[in-house]
Amino acid sequence: MESELQPIKLAFDPTYNPLSGNLTFLTAFGPSSITFGELQYLINTKTRQAIVFGVCCGASIITFIIMWLVSQRKKTPVFIVNQISLVLLFIQSALYFKYMLSSQSSMTLILTNFPQVVTKYNLHVSAAADIFKFLLVVTIECSLVFQVKVMFSGDSFKRIGYLLLSASIAIGLATSGTLLAAIIMIIRNLYTGAQNNGTK
Repeated sequence: MESELQPIKLAFDPTYNPLSGNLTFLTAFGPSSITFGELQYLINTKTRQAIVFGVCCGASIITFIIMWLVSQRKKTPVFIVNQISLVLLFIQSALYFKYMLSSQSSMTLILTNFPQVVTKYNLHVSAAADIFKFLLVVTIECSLVFQVKVMFSGDSFKRIGYLLLSASIAIGLATSGTLLAAIIMIIRNLYTGAQNNGTK
């Protein structure tokens, strides 16, 4: 008689959560571990960021083309500033994609925190993305100022127009100045930390 192979029956525990299981890996300082839930959270976060910036890239291109085809007054300041904003949005999103694919955003750096994997080129890309973010905010603020000026340029709204225009300029300068100070601090800390870690 031929012996029949019996399938192995694994015990099923409905209370066990696979996401709480540990994934252990070895580093230069010894073993380290992370739960599958934490790893999945990191992957999901990166995926969501990629989706958002992918949508930004696509939307900026489509909106640029539609505005160029539809608008009849292409020499107005509002149109020019809006087009510049869309170009800057595309560049900033593209730079962020480059950042996400670099070692500065890699799982190796996230899990081990070893700065050796980061190069100066990675830092330049990250700094450039921050600079273009600032330029994007500046152009958006300029667009809002121009739109307020156009909306309240009539004689019957001149007084309130001047008031709202002054307020929009003040808000734009405050927003841009605060963001510029924050970005300068971020970039300075980025390069200072890289210099201390011996980044090549």
